[in-house]
Amino acid sequence: YAPALALSVVTGIDLALTILFMGAMGTLYTALGGLAAVIWTDVVQFIILVGGGIWVAATLALDVPGGVTEIFRVTREAGHLDIIDWAPSLTEMTLFVVMISYFIQFLHDYGVDQVTVQRLMATPTLGGMARATLVNSFISVFVVGLLAFIGLGLYAYVNVGDHPFPDGLNRDEIFPYYIIHALPQGISGLVITGVFAAAMSSVDSGINSLSTIVVNDFVKPLRGKEMDEGSDVLLARILVVLFGGFAVGVAFFASTIGDMIKTTQGFLGAFSGPILALFLLGILTKRANFPGWLAGMVCSVGVVLWLQYNTDVHFVYFFPISTIGTFVIGFTTSLLFPSSIQTESNPADV
Repeated sequence: YAPALALSVVTGIDLALTILFMGAMGTLYTALGGLAAVIWTDVVQFIILVGGGIWVAATLALDVPGGVTEIFRVTREAGHLDIIDWAPSLTEMTLFVVMISYFIQFLHDYGVDQVTVQRLMATPTLGGMARATLVNSFISVFVVGLLAFIGLGLYAYVNVGDHPFPDGLNRDEIFPYYIIHALPQGISGLVITGVFAAAMSSVDSGINSLSTIVVNDFVKPLRGKEMDEGSDVLLARILVVLFGGFAVGVAFFASTIGDMIKTTQGFLGAFSGPILALFLLGILTKRANFPGWLAGMVCSVGVVLWLQYNTDVHFVYFFPISTIGTFVIGFTTSLLFPSSIQTESNPADV
């Protein structure tokens, strides 16, 4: 939805058509090329994204009277640089909350997220995995810092000099509006391609991971007999198409639910937290079972979705709430209703 919205704002093409186009493109090259296509297209997309981001940051520094110094002065006076705040708050993103929340989220992203796991498993050696993770950590800090500076620059661009955005422009449309109206022709297309690339990376990785999980963890064990590799590849491609269609449907739904960042973080917290809790239950306990985890997941997802739509609790809380809630309820329920299947395995080996 995010890149489709940017493309729609820039080109004037109907949002529905851009969603369909992007969904079809991502699904097509993922189905035909598999993981290799996903990885190599992501490499190219990353280069375009970073290059476009650097160009936008430099342009903002030149467009704002006073340059970088003025950008930081204006945003500091507005309170956007007040990040060292240790006071816990349910409604604001303070440093104390961010450290706890994103520590838990990174456990998921780098420990159990299938998208990350597939990339690491494609690396031939353990040392290569470690180096890739380390390099990714440093690059992520740079990219996040770059995007944060762009956000600060856009705020200063609007509030310093005569650069008002039109009335009715929502927050999700500000960046693409700046790109198309402030950057030179050609460069604006490159930057929009970078935005496009960033989201396409998530789409292709997600649908490829889902199809791989279904084939290897569900179809093959349930089938109980060997089939030729060609049949498995065909099934995986069919699943990619189906999941791609589902992603398009979710994008249409996302266009109706308001603030994109809050909604995305809400759903990630609600449904990714229980996945991390599932692995933690398997690693840290001997008594946990699937019915217990399922009960914890249902309760936690329900609580997070209720908080998202009925309270002012900040979305940064959703991930730890769903993870800790699923773990505690799952473990407690497993003790109250023990499984009839017993295992002697060491929990550290699960």
